[in-house]
Amino acid sequence: MDRKTFLKTLTGTAFGSGMSTSAQGQMATSDLRQVDRLLKAKQVQVAPGFFIRRALPLRGLNMVDPFLLLDHMGPKEIGPDEGAFVPPHPHRGFEPVTFIFEGSAEHKDSMGNHGKVHSGGVQWMTAGKGVIHSERIDREAEEGRGKMHGVQLWINLPKKDKMMEPAYQNIPAEKIPEVAFDGGKAKVRVVAGSVFDAKGPAKTFTPINAFHVVLKAKGQVDIPFPEDHNVCVYGLDGVVTLSGDQRVEGGELAVMANGKGLRLGHVEGATAQVLLLSGEPIKEPVVSHGPFVMNSMTEIQQAFEDYSNGKMGQLEE
Repeated sequence: MDRKTFLKTLTGTAFGSGMSTSAQGQMATSDLRQVDRLLKAKQVQVAPGFFIRRALPLRGLNMVDPFLLLDHMGPKEIGPDEGAFVPPHPHRGFEPVTFIFEGSAEHKDSMGNHGKVHSGGVQWMTAGKGVIHSERIDREAEEGRGKMHGVQLWINLPKKDKMMEPAYQNIPAEKIPEVAFDGGKAKVRVVAGSVFDAKGPAKTFTPINAFHVVLKAKGQVDIPFPEDHNVCVYGLDGVVTLSGDQRVEGGELAVMANGKGLRLGHVEGATAQVLLLSGEPIKEPVVSHGPFVMNSMTEIQQAFEDYSNGKMGQLEE
């Protein structure tokens, strides 16, 4: 797709690890964050025959500062030749991040980066002043797996970093530390930020935590957060209790109220998993149009002009 066609059609948002065990005490009930809002993701078609569930933005909830967009792909059984290909497109002013829980993701960009991650890995791109990239999400053919399951998350950048040089981080599963509790019935994979003396490998420009939590066999874990962070929980699969009797299911987003931490618990049945996010709010104006997120409409217009004039590089497929 050439730039002229892209600009005409673009009207909305595009869409092994080291195991360590740490002692963890139970938090006081009065310190636990409770659910403030519970929303169900909506189904959106992002490519011919390819549907995702969009948990952010939703009607009445534009963002959970600094998190701008959350698209959930799968879990879905797919054939060897199925998948999703997002052709070359630009970004500016934020960080698009792809979590792959099952399957694989291939990334190419106008900086010359080309990487692929498999189940458990993460593609983390800082768009900064502008970059063009493409992504291919498909099954884990190398291991004969037939599922595709992932999340794309957009994380805002503060004004001071929006025009920084773009960057790319390829984070394989074996680089992501895990912390286990309840004899392995609860597992926290630390992608970004830190908890329980484990530090995630992702370099971020906004203070955030991104944890992939897996629970089975009535496992439970209490997770502390900075009190000034916004916290949300997205259900990936199964059912998880939040600080008591409140629940989040696959395809639901729970936005948490204030507090010092969160208790996650397993409900009887299959293994459950959530993506747990916290971030220090940036508290700056947000103007988003298509693939660009800036602080003013003037900056958005400049981004489209710079892309049209080739200032974000070239990427041919």
